[in-house]
Amino acid sequence: MDQNILILIPFLLFSIAAIVIYRNHINRRLREAGEEDALYTRVQQLLNDEEGDDLPEEVAVGDEGNGEGSSAGTLRVRKMGKKRGEKLRRKEQQRQYREYMNHQRDLRRVQDERLEEEFRQRKAIENIRQSEEAEQRKKAQARKAKQEEKERQKRQKAIEKEESRRKSRYSKYHAKVAEAAKRLKLCSMDALARETGLDAEEAEAILRQLCMEAPEFNLSLWSGNSFLHVTDADYAHLAQQDMLNRNHIMSLVEPQA
Repeated sequence: MDQNILILIPFLLFSIAAIVIYRNHINRRLREAGEEDALYTRVQQLLNDEEGDDLPEEVAVGDEGNGEGSSAGTLRVRKMGKKRGEKLRRKEQQRQYREYMNHQRDLRRVQDERLEEEFRQRKAIENIRQSEEAEQRKKAQARKAKQEEKERQKRQKAIEKEESRRKSRYSKYHAKVAEAAKRLKLCSMDALARETGLDAEEAEAILRQLCMEAPEFNLSLWSGNSFLHVTDADYAHLAQQDMLNRNHIMSLVEPQA
């Protein structure tokens, strides 16, 4: 748990820094929007001032000319004042337009840089997140592999323990089972279990191992849950009995002299 917290600390710090940068970005955009509105208002005011300045100049000059009685001079001064005012107004408009366009370019450049920085930050955060997820998956896989290996070893130990117990029980009870099977000759596993004091499953397992390992049991017969102990002498006796039966049958079918 402590290691997970230490791993998450850089990610949390980076996230907090990204939030602070984003808030500063929003505040800058609000200020820039306010500055842009103020610039536009200023341009409109200047244009209105220029138009307002031209008209009083013409009126004033016209009034003075009428007072002196010089209509030609009044007209010439009025035209010169109007042209000069128009020229100044156009120059001011051009200057204000250039200033406005330069400001717009600066805003776009700043905005592009800001967007690029935000993209880099998002990319960095995404890389950190993916790295964290990959690390978590790696740790989860390692924990799973460790748990599976632990369970495999546990199963292996259980198998080895059971095998050791089986060998120990066989060594301890095989002679008793063999003696009971010989004595009973034909028996079920329940009867053999009662004779040996073992459960039927363990008695059967020991007897089957005797049939595989002990020569005196290699001729024995199984039929389901029943066992018949057969020896060489039994087969010889059966063969002899079969011969006697054959001879008896032959004597019965031979014609009498």
